[in-house]
Amino acid sequence: MAPSKNARVHAVIRYSNRTTAWVHSYSWALFKALSHMLSIGYGRDSPQTIAEVWLTIGSMLVGATFYALFIGQISSIMLRLDSAGKAYAEKVRNALTAIVPPL
Repeated sequence: MAPSKNARVHAVIRYSNRTTAWVHSYSWALFKALSHMLSIGYGRDSPQTIAEVWLTIGSMLVGATFYALFIGQISSIMLRLDSAGKAYAEKVRNALTAIVPPL
């Protein structure tokens, strides 16, 4: 005897719910992992729906990227500004090699 149309519909709904649960579980897990790694605390106003979770994940990744770029640029500027210190160290090194020849 073939399964009824109603039984097939219930099987599809059960499979759909399992898939949805899997996607929701991994979405929340990714959100929690990123918010802990990036030290972002949402407290009482955390995302409520999966759409909000993915929007928040996207904004966390964009924010972390811009933060890394900002720190990289500041570090680069600071290294370039220390060119006077490099020149001074080179002069001291040349003076020392003139006084005491290398072995």
